[in-house]
Amino acid sequence: NDENKLISTLGYDETINDVSFHPTEKQLAIALDKVVVLVGFEGNTIQRFEGILNETSTGLDYDIGSYWQHYIAKWVKYKSARFLSGNGLFVGKTGRKVRKWNVKNASITMEYNGHEKGVLCFERIDDKNIATGSGDGKIIIWDEASGKQKQIIHAHREPIFDLALSHDGRILASSSWDGVIAFWDTSTWTKYKSIYNEGASAYEIAFTENDAYLVTGLLD
Repeated sequence: NDENKLISTLGYDETINDVSFHPTEKQLAIALDKVVVLVGFEGNTIQRFEGILNETSTGLDYDIGSYWQHYIAKWVKYKSARFLSGNGLFVGKTGRKVRKWNVKNASITMEYNGHEKGVLCFERIDDKNIATGSGDGKIIIWDEASGKQKQIIHAHREPIFDLALSHDGRILASSSWDGVIAFWDTSTWTKYKSIYNEGASAYEIAFTENDAYLVTGLLD
């Protein structure tokens, strides 16, 4: 607040993997390993959402002895839940689908099912469409209301870590374990350009406010 006072402190027995602020209300979603908790700024629990998180048996399905299992898997746990609209909380992770929850009554209002591996990230494109990125290297554009696929983009050779939409809505950026950051024209869904980071993969990406730069967090 304006006085920079500590409002409340929250503590949980499980690891806190993700936090997302509600766009209009004084609420935030806290993603734990197996549940997402919706809390008020005073620390009061409003709702609990269960399902999808850490469903490894139906998700990434990588060899337990692989490099992925020991290194990359510990990073994908931090992408779990995001508010993409005022009343809709989108929850994914190692399950192959994303669920949209009504934050008022904790009911599932839509499932987006079509990826072959775990959904690791999602982004709103406009007031009708959302995008998801997955361990299968694909980006799928969905009609939010109906759950129908509108476009499938074979974007990367390896899992997609993050998606970021430019503020003007013209470019969707994707980052992957393959070291590539790709830029997609949202009017045609063709690749605008790509950047290769040798020796490091971009795990987190975000456009600056004027869209002049893309800020990246690298796994190196």
